[in-house]
Amino acid sequence: MKTWIQVHILLFATLSSLGAIAQKPGVGSELTPIVRPTRPTPTRTFEVNGETAFRFAIQHGFKFYPEFISMPGRPASSDHDGSAITGVRCAASIRNYDCNGISQMLRGTYATIHLPCKMFIRQGNPRWEPVTCSNMFHFFRGKNLNPGWTLENVTIGPSQDASWVTSRDRTNPHIKMRITRSTDPNRSAYAIIHKLILRGPSNGKWQDAFVSRKAWPYW
Repeated sequence: MKTWIQVHILLFATLSSLGAIAQKPGVGSELTPIVRPTRPTPTRTFEVNGETAFRFAIQHGFKFYPEFISMPGRPASSDHDGSAITGVRCAASIRNYDCNGISQMLRGTYATIHLPCKMFIRQGNPRWEPVTCSNMFHFFRGKNLNPGWTLENVTIGPSQDASWVTSRDRTNPHIKMRITRSTDPNRSAYAIIHKLILRGPSNGKWQDAFVSRKAWPYW
């Protein structure tokens, strides 16, 4: 018959062995951490007038200009500030100085080719002939939007004989527009960037798309 001392010793040994097993790694003592999914930042769209967006973006490094083409006998500007006058490209011209026309950008949103273009024909009886001409215009070029912002859409209008494309990367707001002027003297060629559709944080302002809040003094 076991004495009380033997029973206590046996019970202590049993409990000690159970404790040792519970403390061994890999037996169930390790807990899997709970990973909570990160909630996405709520976003919404912002509709911004084209000229309003231009006036803000031009102050923060974005460029607006037609492609520079020299004009025969006329001064041309190559500034990227949204107001420029330059030449055109004639569809049938080999040498640019034989192509006469004026393309212009105004207020960073309006692109046009003034008057029908003419090409100088040197063969036979030298003369100027009406010819189709065009130029490429660039808007909001040179920088990406701030993180968390995208260009969802752009509204063009009114317009005539204009085609445009935006970047596949929606963080890049660059808009390329080609204006083509026909030989019809009564048909104008122009386009206006009417509105931008931006997407960004719901608690933000559309200006945040172009520059961080620390860099603009409206707070």
